[in-house]
Amino acid sequence: MKKLLLTILTLALIVIGLLSLAWKTATDQKEIDSMSKKIESYQYLGHLNKGDRLQTIPQNLVELSPRASYLNTKQKFLAPFNHIVEKMIADAEKDGVCLIVMSGYRSPERQQELIRKAINDEERSLIAMPYESEHQTGLAIDFGGCPMKDGIRNDDIKRDELKEPFETLPEYQWLKQNAGRYGFEESFREDNKDTTGFPAEPWHWKLIIN
Repeated sequence: MKKLLLTILTLALIVIGLLSLAWKTATDQKEIDSMSKKIESYQYLGHLNKGDRLQTIPQNLVELSPRASYLNTKQKFLAPFNHIVEKMIADAEKDGVCLIVMSGYRSPERQQELIRKAINDEERSLIAMPYESEHQTGLAIDFGGCPMKDGIRNDDIKRDELKEPFETLPEYQWLKQNAGRYGFEESFREDNKDTTGFPAEPWHWKLIIN
């Protein structure tokens, strides 16, 4: 009798465990599906060409760490993908390359402000209109370089090299060689400007969700 009760109890525990696992799997899948729908609704999956419009504004925005951000600015990125940005920047630092986020998420209002501050019509024409910027997806970044000392970012020292165009810096070369491993792609290149409608921007990269 005791053996029978023990067997029944064991089977019951196994069933409960399987049901719990099935519930967790279903819940995780629902969260994944929900995130996928959010991504699709914001047109996050690919790059935006000039004239493509976003219909909504992302809600799950989080601030990147001070280490990842330019000086005292507060840069935002779409959660949970902000961890990818942080890891990529940390890995670059291990390779002796100092990456920072100059500009992450930008609201339509901020985009309009940039247009208003443009010094002439030519400069203004190169700036995406509100609701047409990849920065509004929360998945695009303008990268920059930063000073380092003993393998760690140090803004107290001078690095004259940063006055040069970004494409001449080791940070750009590192991105070209490694950014794809983290899901980032260079959005606006010389070889696709006729398609995108924008000139090459070697500093501008977007996380592409597959």
